[in-house]
Order: sequence, then structure tokens, then C-alpha cells
Amino acid sequence: GVVVLANCDPEHTWSDNEIATLQQVADTLANLLARQRDAEALRASETRLGAMLASVNDLLLVIDRDGWIRYANRSVETVLGYPPETMIDQHFLGLVHVDDRELAITAFAAQVSGVNPPPVELRVMRVDGVPVWFDVDSSDIEDPVVGGYMISLRDVSARHEVEEVASRWIEFERVVLALSQ
Repeated sequence: GVVVLANCDPEHTWSDNEIATLQQVADTLANLLARQRDAEALRASETRLGAMLASVNDLLLVIDRDGWIRYANRSVETVLGYPPETMIDQHFLGLVHVDDRELAITAFAAQVSGVNPPPVELRVMRVDGVPVWFDVDSSDIEDPVVGGYMISLRDVSARHEVEEVASRWIEFERVVLALSQ
């Protein structure tokens, strides 16, 4: 931008001090305008990121190296029934089905030690006590920008139900075959 200052006195000659003062004022205004543009860009970026995270169907958690949840997206409420703000400062093991906690501990310990954990499927408890099967994906990198490890949980309950029905059907056929012989 340009700052223009006019003097109506044609006889006036600008001194070096006046010019330096005007330059400082112009620089200050330029810095303030740049800060305002940066703040507006940051707000727009945060709004865009929030909209993207809100539209993700997977559960997204940020867990610190001690296992405490530092962030939970809105899908936690949609899928599990927990308002995201109630998840903050809760230990992740409190959500994991009792029978799957050892698996969760082993996978998380590998992650914290810098080993990319293998894909894990485990049950997470809904607020009403019903377990939901999830495929858990994470990286072995503790990201200081997000404040911990980013964990993504994809609901695979439907696939588990289909596998269970298929398994029962196979067992039924085995019993029928055995009885027919």
C-alpha cells in the first residue's frame, strides 16, 4: 500500500526527522495491516480445518505419550455417544473393551517406542455399554503440532457381524453334515 501525506504550504521543506517519523508511521501501519491479514487467514484456515474434521466419519483422537486423550472429533459423539469435550483428559484405556486392553496397551507401547504398530482391531465401548469394533490406525510419530499421536478409528462392526453370521452358518452346515452321515 501507499501512504500519502500532503502539505498545503508550498514553502515547507520536509526535514530528515519529519521524513523518518512519517516512515515509522507508514511502517507501523503496514505491520498492523499485515498482522490483520495474517489473523484473518489463520481464522479462515482454522474454520476450514474444523469443517473438514467435522465431516470425517472416522473417530479421530490425539493421545499423548501417557495415554491421555487431548483431542476428539465430533464423530466420537455420533458413533459412541460421548460429547468430545468429555473425552479430553480421559485415559484411552477407559474406552477399550476389557478383553482388548492388553492388545491396546501393546500396540500403544510400540507406537510410543517409535515402532509403527501393525493394524489393530479392537472393541471400544459406547456410552450405553455396547461394544463397537474398530480398525485402529496410527503413526509412530508424536506430533508436537497436534499435541501427541494421531489415532484414527474406523467402525468395522458390520464386517464383524457378517463374519460371525458366516461362521455360524459354516458351523451349522458342519453339524448337519455330521448328522446326515
